[in-house]
Amino acid sequence: MKNVFLSTSFSHVIDADSGKVLPDFRQKIEQILHSLRSEARVKVYCDMEDSKWHMPGGLPEWGVGKDMSTLDNADLLLALVEDHPSVGVEFEMGYMVAKSKPVVLAMRSGGKLAIFNQGLVSAGLVTLITYDDASSLARQLAIAVNAPEEALTGTV
Repeated sequence: MKNVFLSTSFSHVIDADSGKVLPDFRQKIEQILHSLRSEARVKVYCDMEDSKWHMPGGLPEWGVGKDMSTLDNADLLLALVEDHPSVGVEFEMGYMVAKSKPVVLAMRSGGKLAIFNQGLVSAGLVTLITYDDASSLARQLAIAVNAPEEALTGTV
């Protein structure tokens, strides 16, 4: 079973007063996690889930170190990307590319991929998956996970 690191920006979906992930976004991510774990049959790490759906406190360098350690143990990075890049997601993608580990970008069908991410796909450094819902994302990831590592470039 492959270890997948789910990377997504959540700083824009945090309640400013409580520090908790907003319910609608949490539900979306929980659906994706459930689908990935059941349909793609992968072990998925999600920092938001690990942090009990609350923005972790403490020193920022602790969070970066934790990310790097978890990424070191991951077989693949699945980055949920949107029109506007996230500094954290982009860092995690770059870290995995530098480690020569597979990176899969997942974007909702009809979305617009940021220009730099277009370049990563065109250069063959990452794979792009487009999806309509959590189940279609899980099916696409199952294909990507079972593909030979050298095939994980381009668009699935």
